[in-house]
Amino acid sequence: MPLRYADERAKAGVIQQLTSLTVDECETLAPLVQDAFRAHMAEWTFEGKPRGGRRYSQYANSPLPTPEDRLLFVLMYLKGAPLPTAHAAAFGLTQPKANL
Repeated sequence: MPLRYADERAKAGVIQQLTSLTVDECETLAPLVQDAFRAHMAEWTFEGKPRGGRRYSQYANSPLPTPEDRLLFVLMYLKGAPLPTAHAAAFGLTQPKANL
């Protein structure tokens, strides 16, 4: 089962161990990161190319469905810089998708 923020949130200290931030800090930061992500995706694709006529929309079966999951993904990567394969496996992604 993929790692999900909601599943780990209630476990004592797990979010802080994974990210170095408290649950409160993550929940304060998540909407701000979500706004920045949406602003970036309005102009750029995941591949770093300027966005053409099609606007960004999140897939219904996204492997990172919530802003908190996306924040957890990024913070864990920045904290530990694990091998992309290990990071992809933890979140149920393929290695190329984790690199994006």
